[in-house]
Amino acid sequence: MLCILTELCKNFIEQKKNESPHRRITEKHMTNNIEKLKHLAFDFLNKKNKQSMRFSYFYQIFIYSKFWQRLREHLKFKKKKINETNTDSINNANEVFNNCYGKTQYKPRVGLVKDHLGHHAYWPKYERYLKKNDLPYEFLDIDLSNWLQKANLYDIIVWHTSSDPATQAIAKSKIYILEKVLNKICIPSYNEIWFYEDKINQYYLLKAHNFPIVNSFISNSKEEALKFISDTKYPLVSKIRTGSGAQGVELVKNFREAKKIVDNSFGRGRLTYWTYERQKDYVYFQDFIEDSKYDLRVIVIGNKYFGYYRLPSQHDFRASGSGIVVKEKIPHEALRLVRDIKLKLGTKSMIAVDMMKSESSNEFKIIEISTFIGIITCEQLKADGKPGYYLNENDNFKFMEGKFWIQELALNEIVNSWYDEKRKFGTRHQSP
Repeated sequence: MLCILTELCKNFIEQKKNESPHRRITEKHMTNNIEKLKHLAFDFLNKKNKQSMRFSYFYQIFIYSKFWQRLREHLKFKKKKINETNTDSINNANEVFNNCYGKTQYKPRVGLVKDHLGHHAYWPKYERYLKKNDLPYEFLDIDLSNWLQKANLYDIIVWHTSSDPATQAIAKSKIYILEKVLNKICIPSYNEIWFYEDKINQYYLLKAHNFPIVNSFISNSKEEALKFISDTKYPLVSKIRTGSGAQGVELVKNFREAKKIVDNSFGRGRLTYWTYERQKDYVYFQDFIEDSKYDLRVIVIGNKYFGYYRLPSQHDFRASGSGIVVKEKIPHEALRLVRDIKLKLGTKSMIAVDMMKSESSNEFKIIEISTFIGIITCEQLKADGKPGYYLNENDNFKFMEGKFWIQELALNEIVNSWYDEKRKFGTRHQSP
């Protein structure tokens, strides 16, 4: 087993070496390589042996093998080189200033949680905004046992949570207390963390509001799932509940492959790329839209809209995680759809909506939504080669030039909401 997994990884690296040098290999493309290798290993274990628990020990040996360690160092070196050329300096962006201060003598105190995601970290951008606006802040270690006492010192808690299931469970628990009990304003809010990195919760939420989402089948019944895969058309897309960068997303080509997924999910559970998490007692199948050539991500913060197109890599149907990004004008039809989602869900800071368009139906269909996304540049939209954003004024979308870190814009929206609540309800925690 170890030899087979090792050979899979060697073939993967060799494939990358043989690809045309003219293909666009971005930073995100490289950072997903390790996860793709892990996905290959999990896929092999799930497909080739029903006694997956026994074979998972071989995977653990593989993870700690010298070959794996050398491979990680190799990819880290390449990632560092790409970061040096493709990652924007934090000071390349326009500064964001809050215009509410001066109308009141108080400023909100901010508890800032450091996320440890390297160049994807949000906290340096949040900190730049806080410094430029002379807002009092301290770093809050949300993992310590005294987090509750420390949180009481602040009016706003800013926490870019990681996307793994363990962190999400911790964040939901703590943000509920912060927001619902202690009356703090949080990034993300409890409503936002409830659907972040939870594809099933997202589907239920969007479906309940009658938004156009890609046709999906989600069930916790094995009997119903077996009937579905007997009657449906193939190929299908199978997803796990929590996954980013297209991880946990696979193409199911026939009934035989679908039945394996159903049997494993409603048995001991399917291995996922989270080593401690299994797909257990649920299936999530989604229509495969074959005539969609790209997916479109639109990001909205207040009345400012950003976005870009993502293309699938060669021999892959998944655009998310490919790292192949095209920044062009966005149709107003897509902007209006995202506007409606923001208003209906009541998101306060930021929401990103991923969608695709079938050439036959000529209609945008939502794939999923997100509270946080990977950001390495202050140019999240370009029109005619110029960076900027669409400004929504009375449902008219006007392009405005400029480079902005969307983290700063999102935090500015939250600070504005704090001032709004102070004017409406009086003082919360007065911090002169």
